[in-house]
Amino acid sequence: MSNWYIEVTDKDDISQGDILLNCPVISASYGDDGIEANLNYSDVIVITQACDLENKKVDMVLLAPLLEAKDENIKKNLKEINKGRYPRYHLINEFNSENISMDFKCIDFGTPISLPLSFLNDFKKNEKYRLRLQSPYLEYTSHRFGNYYSRIGLPKGITDEEIKEYLKK
Repeated sequence: MSNWYIEVTDKDDISQGDILLNCPVISASYGDDGIEANLNYSDVIVITQACDLENKKVDMVLLAPLLEAKDENIKKNLKEINKGRYPRYHLINEFNSENISMDFKCIDFGTPISLPLSFLNDFKKNEKYRLRLQSPYLEYTSHRFGNYYSRIGLPKGITDEEIKEYLKK
C-alpha cells in the first residue's frame, strides 16, 4: 500500500491534494455558430492551498488535470518527468485499496482549471471515497507547481562558449 495518500470520505471538506476522479469540466470554444460550451470529464487534483479552502477565503478552486501515465505522449518521457526534467508535469504514485484504485498519474500544471468550491462540494458527494496526497508528497507537489509558474525566461543566457573563453583567461 502506498503511503502517498490517505482515503477521505464524502463527509470530509475539499482540501489541497484531493484527487477528484471523473470531475465534470466545462470548456468553451468558438465554433461556426459562435461560442460553444463542451462538457468533459477529467481526473483532477486540487492545487488551491488548504488554508484558503479551510478558512473559506476562495470561491474558485484551482485544479490541475491528471493525465494517464500510460498515454503515449507521457509514457515516452516518464523517467525524465519523474526526475523533474519536464517542469510542466509531475508524476504521482499509483494506489489500490478495496475502495479506490488509481494507476500512476501525471499532473499537468500547464493547463490549470478553475471550478467553484460550491460545485466541488456538491460533486464530492457522488463518490464515497477519494484520495488525498499526504505530507511530504503534498508539499512537494505544491513546490513543483510553484516552480513551474515562477520560472523566468531570459532573452539570452551565458553560453557554454562564453564560459570556456572566460576559464581560459
